[in-house]
Amino acid sequence: MCSLVLAGAPAAPAPAAELGKKIVCEGAENTRYSPGLTLLPKRVSLKAVSDYSCHGLGTTPVPAAGHSVGDSPGASCLTVNSPRVRERVRYADGRKSLIVYGESTAVRVAGLTVVTLTGRVTEGLGAGGTAHRTVRMLPAEPPTACLTPTGLGGVTGVGTLRILTG
Repeated sequence: MCSLVLAGAPAAPAPAAELGKKIVCEGAENTRYSPGLTLLPKRVSLKAVSDYSCHGLGTTPVPAAGHSVGDSPGASCLTVNSPRVRERVRYADGRKSLIVYGESTAVRVAGLTVVTLTGRVTEGLGAGGTAHRTVRMLPAEPPTACLTPTGLGGVTGVGTLRILTG
């Protein structure tokens, strides 16, 4: 009798990250550079922390934290392209995503830098899907920090992460 009940039970609901589903996360971001950015291009490591609110995972927004690490072989205050970035996103409901970005572009206009990253979700929620991240950043320190030996140590801004599940 038990096996008949189990066999007739409806299938579990589809996961929130169905094929072709879009997850959009937005929020504040803080990025730190080591060593600091100067006017001359040099190898720089970066660490970013994002405080996201994500839509597309249920009926209400889900808070999430993004932690990114990467490096750029030739970053400066004039360009912050970082083609090698990995981001771990931890959602408040316990799910996770690992995103590896392989392409980036940066545009700087009147002190505002807009960086766009494109990559793939390699693990967790949205695995196999594409990820696009746009960050609009302003220096966390006066722009004159670019002229000092220690350079500009960080930027703050707003980020948007879009995941299209595979």
